[in-house]
Amino acid sequence: MNSSVEFLPGVELLSLEQVVARHKLCSEILHPIDDLGPDWPATVRAQHAGDTAEMFVPGYIPFAEDGAGDFLYVDTREGEQQGCIRYFAAEAADEGGPLFGSLTEYVDSVRHSVESGSEHSYLVPSAAEGVLAWDVDFSDRPPMAPQPGPAPLHLPFPLSDFQPSKVTEYDDLVDLEVVRAVVLDTARSLHPGAQVQGGEVVFRRVPRQRGVTMNSVVQVDGEPKFFLTIVTGVGNEVLVHELPPGGFTFVVDN
Repeated sequence: MNSSVEFLPGVELLSLEQVVARHKLCSEILHPIDDLGPDWPATVRAQHAGDTAEMFVPGYIPFAEDGAGDFLYVDTREGEQQGCIRYFAAEAADEGGPLFGSLTEYVDSVRHSVESGSEHSYLVPSAAEGVLAWDVDFSDRPPMAPQPGPAPLHLPFPLSDFQPSKVTEYDDLVDLEVVRAVVLDTARSLHPGAQVQGGEVVFRRVPRQRGVTMNSVVQVDGEPKFFLTIVTGVGNEVLVHELPPGGFTFVVDN
């Protein structure tokens, strides 16, 4: 058997040994039902096929799993919906009603999807060189708008790196409150009339070293805007630029 063939959409068919192992494992992993009251186990025992037990019960027979702990199963409990196909989630247990009336109905729906090329379980079938695969259909999604490229930013000097962990209070430091005020003033000038807040940088200490950069987040009418701040090395003077969507590409003018 070709292991690359995906017979079922989004799930892998279990072998008989895997069915037994999955059933045993799920029977041992109990979902919390304390908040449903002391009478809930008796309620579950009186339920019929298709009812939600909020837990795994012996009458559930897994037959296909998605690899992430969730699986499809046959609800073999008595009742009008006996044999229906349902979905069991690792977190939400058996919440949700029957997906198909029977295993035959489920298999037939998969066959129809493959033959017609129509969607099944949010996936669309495709075949290449006799190999069946299921993929998400993106055909009805609008094309993504082209993303802007980085904008050139001309600088009078090159940027430099610094290691925040090596900067101490005894180094020559920039006054970050002054920097914050400059950032906020720049934001207000670029967004007149807007409510501007924030402007703090993530660093506790920044050396007064020409070319050192830091980012600030400013709330402009509640929307975050990012600002690039560049230390000039002269007092607390900094260059402040709002980051465009595509970022910057830096050009040093000689």
